[in-house]
Order: sequence, then structure tokens, then C-alpha cells
Amino acid sequence: MAHSKDEPLNADVPLFLVQGAAWLHLCQIPGMWVMGRRVMDIPLELRKLSPLASAVVRVIALAVLTLLVVIGVLIATHPEDALGTRLGRAQCLFLGLFWSVRLGVQVRYYTHLGWPRTRDGRVLQAMLVGIFAIQSLGYLGAWLLPF
Repeated sequence: MAHSKDEPLNADVPLFLVQGAAWLHLCQIPGMWVMGRRVMDIPLELRKLSPLASAVVRVIALAVLTLLVVIGVLIATHPEDALGTRLGRAQCLFLGLFWSVRLGVQVRYYTHLGWPRTRDGRVLQAMLVGIFAIQSLGYLGAWLLPF
């Protein structure tokens, strides 16, 4: 975004925050694969379920992954709409709260639910906490700042 003499430089801050948070949605794709295959062996866990239950879990996981990625790409490619409309700002607030809760859930997984303490498990935990924190702060910051 080019600046005129009358426009403050900090007008880009909400755009930077919302786009940064939104593009991080793409981390869901490799993150699900790494978590599912290298850290938790989800295919083994799914084999313990009935074929129907396994299929339902797979469809739900794919639907969640698809929704998160598409929402992120839409916001990242249309940040002015996300910040310049009431609906878009409400979506930023929701996503900021969503990723804050997801951050809390991730911390709980690690501290109380036996998250793997392998090297891959610790690295993935640190990455997830960082990503969710950035997304929370990015969306909430973009929502709070004037645009």
C-alpha cells in the first residue's frame, strides 16, 4: 500500500496483522501431516476404530482443514474487506478468540494429556504454540486497531 503525505504509516499495521495471521492458516496442511504421521501415528489410531467411525473422523478432519485454509486464504487475499466491513471485523474478532482458545487447548494437550515428549513432539508443540499465539494476536490486534 503506497502512502500519501496525509496518510499515517501505521495505517498498514492492521493489514500486516490480519494478512500475517491469515497466511498462517496454510500451516494447517503440513502441520496436520506432521502431527498425524510423525508425532501421533493417527493411521494406527484410526485402525482401532470401526470402519464407519474411522471414515467419519477422516471426513470431519478434512472438512475442518479445508475450512481453516479457505478462510485464511480469503482473508489474506481480501484484507481490506476483512478490516473495512462490520462482518469482516466480526470475523477477525471471532478468529482471534478461536485461535486464543486453540492456543489454550494446545498448552493443555502438552501439560495434562500426554503430548509426546519426543524431539518431533517438542518441536511441533513449540511451532503450534507460536503459530496460534501469532494468529491470536494478529487477528485481535487487527480488530482492535482503527482501519
